[in-house]
Amino acid sequence: MLKGSGVRGTRWVGVGAVVALAIVAALALPALALGATFVSEYPLGTIHGQESQVGVTVYGTYAMNASSPTTKIDGVAFKTFLSTSSVGHWAYSETGPDANGAYKVQWTWVTDPPHANQAALTCYPTGAAVADGTHTVVTTVKDVMGTTFTDTWTYILSIPPVFGAPTPAAGSRVTTLTPVISVPVSDNGGVVTSSAKVNGSPCTATLAGGKITVTGFTLSADGTVTVAVTAGDAAGNTSTRVWAFSLSYYANQSCHDPACHGTKYDTDNAMGPDCVSCHNPPPDHHALHVGGLAGLVGCTGTGCHVDNLADAHGSNCATCHSSSNPTVQAAIKAGGANCATCHVPLPDHHAVHAGGLTGLVGCTGAGCHVDNLADAHGGICATCHASTNPTVVNAIKNGNATCATCHSPLPDHTTVHTGGLAGLVGCTGPGCHIDNLAN
Repeated sequence: MLKGSGVRGTRWVGVGAVVALAIVAALALPALALGATFVSEYPLGTIHGQESQVGVTVYGTYAMNASSPTTKIDGVAFKTFLSTSSVGHWAYSETGPDANGAYKVQWTWVTDPPHANQAALTCYPTGAAVADGTHTVVTTVKDVMGTTFTDTWTYILSIPPVFGAPTPAAGSRVTTLTPVISVPVSDNGGVVTSSAKVNGSPCTATLAGGKITVTGFTLSADGTVTVAVTAGDAAGNTSTRVWAFSLSYYANQSCHDPACHGTKYDTDNAMGPDCVSCHNPPPDHHALHVGGLAGLVGCTGTGCHVDNLADAHGSNCATCHSSSNPTVQAAIKAGGANCATCHVPLPDHHAVHAGGLTGLVGCTGAGCHVDNLADAHGGICATCHASTNPTVVNAIKNGNATCATCHSPLPDHTTVHTGGLAGLVGCTGPGCHIDNLAN
C-alpha cells in the first residue's frame, strides 16, 4: 500500500511533499522489519523407521525465492523443493517393534496454519543421511528481497535389524532331528553380530547372504522347540526374533532306524552309544511280547505255540521289526502282541494233523481208525501236546503225524478179535468156525 501511494503522489505534489512522504516511509520501515520464521521441522527426535524426507515450513515479511532454498544434512547438500500451493509438514509416527523387530512407520500430511508469504521446503536424503546416528540439518532460503534465512535442527536415526519369515515356519511340525533353522535379516547399516538359542541353550549362529543359520543344537525330546535369534548392527541396535515349531520324531521312530542306531543294536557301538547308555537297567523286552495266545483256546502244549511272540519267532527280532508287511508294521506301532493280529485268518490246525494212517493198510473203514490224529484222539490236543512221553514229544518236535510213530510196534489187532465162539458149544472143528472174528 505504501508503494502505491508513493507512486501516485509523485504525479501531483511538490518536492516538499515528496520529501515528506520519504520521511514517513523511512519512519515506517521498522514496522516492516525484514525477517522469517521457521516452523514444523521434520523429522525430530529419535525415529526407528526409515526416514525418507526432511523438511520445514517458513513464512516471512516477503515471499520466498523459489530457486533459493538449499538443505545440507551433515554437510552434504540435497536438492530442496519449495512449494506454496500446499503448505504443511509430514508428521511422523511409529509403532513397534513387532515380532520381526520392525517398526510400523506412518507419515501424515498436516496443513500448517496459514501465514502470509508461507512456503514448504522439502528434500529427499540418501546415503549417509539415512544411516543410524545423529544428523544435523541446515536449511537456507532467500526471500525475494535477497535476504538469506537459516534454520538448523537435528534428528536421530536408530533403526534396528529387521527379520523375515523363519524356517521352519512358526507353528509348523517337523519330524527330523536335524531341521534347517534359519531366518533372513536386514538392516539399513548392515548386520554385524548374531547369536542364537534353541530351547534356551546357546547355539552357533552363522550370518551369511542376508540370513542367519542356526547349527550346533540337540533335539532330545518331542514337543515344542523354541528358537531365539538376535542380530545387531554397527550402531549397537539389536533385534531378537523368537518363534516356535513342534518336533514329532521320537514318538514315530525306532531306536534302530538308520537316523539313530541303525541295525547295529548295541553289538559294536558303531552307531553311537549302546542300548544301556539310555536304557539302564535295560527293559525286559522278552516280557513285552507276552500275550500272543490271549483269547486263543487250545493253542498251547508240547510242540504247539508259545504265548511269547519273541519265542514264537525264534527270538529273531528282525522277523517282525524289519518286516515290510503293512499289517506287521501297524501291529508293532499299535503295540499288538496277539498272534491273531497278523495271522488272520488263523491257519487250519486240523489239516496239519492229517496223515496218521499213511503207509498203514486196512486200518480204515467203518468203526476203525481215522486218518487225522486230532480226530483220532477225540479232538483233545492235550492227549499228545501235554504228554511227557519222550516218544510223543519227539514225534511232535519232528512233525511226524503217523500213528506208527508213537504206536510202535502196532498192536496185534488179530488178538483183539479172539473170543467169537466163547460160550458156543460144537462150533469148532475141521471145516467149522474159528474163534477169531478177524480170521
